[in-house]
Amino acid sequence: MIAGFYTLANTAIDVSLVPADLFDGAIPRYPPPTLTLAWLGVDARFRGRGLGTQLFARALADALFAFKTVRFVAVIVDALTETNVSFYESQGFRRVPGTTNKLFLPAATLVAIAADR
Repeated sequence: MIAGFYTLANTAIDVSLVPADLFDGAIPRYPPPTLTLAWLGVDARFRGRGLGTQLFARALADALFAFKTVRFVAVIVDALTETNVSFYESQGFRRVPGTTNKLFLPAATLVAIAADR
C-alpha cells in the first residue's frame, strides 16, 4: 500500500516566465534549468497525519542533494488549488510572474535554508 508519493524532475522554465530577480534583472537567452516538484500526494486514508508535510520536506532535501550534482536555478511547483498556493507561499515559494499557480523557490534560498539547520 502506498501512503504518499512525490516526484522531482529536471526541467527548464520558459524564458518569458523567468522571474527577473533570479538573474539580477537580466533575462537569460536560454531557458534556465529548474527542478520541478511534479507530483506530491497522500492517499485519502492517510491524510491529516502530517505525511504530506514530511514528504514535502523530504522532496526539498532530495532537491538539495540533487543541486550538489546537477545545478538548477529554482525549484518549481504547479499548485492545483489556492490552498496549495498558500501552503507553498508559507514555505518561501513565490509566484512566477504572469502565471496563476506556478511558484518557485530560488536554489540560493534552498541552500541557505539548509545551511541554517
